[in-house]
Amino acid sequence: MNAPEPAIVAPNRITGETLLEVRAITLRFGGVEALKNISFDIMEGEIRAIIGP
Repeated sequence: MNAPEPAIVAPNRITGETLLEVRAITLRFGGVEALKNISFDIMEGEIRAIIGP
């Protein structure tokens, strides 16, 4: 049996430059408040996702 090969890790390419600023987002679906006053920054090289119902 062969040992598995190590995973290849991509180099960190985050430069510190803000590409997108999101501030105070609130999202409602009918009577359900899915997001309340959410803020975040997306920096160059980052990947972000918001997953919900």
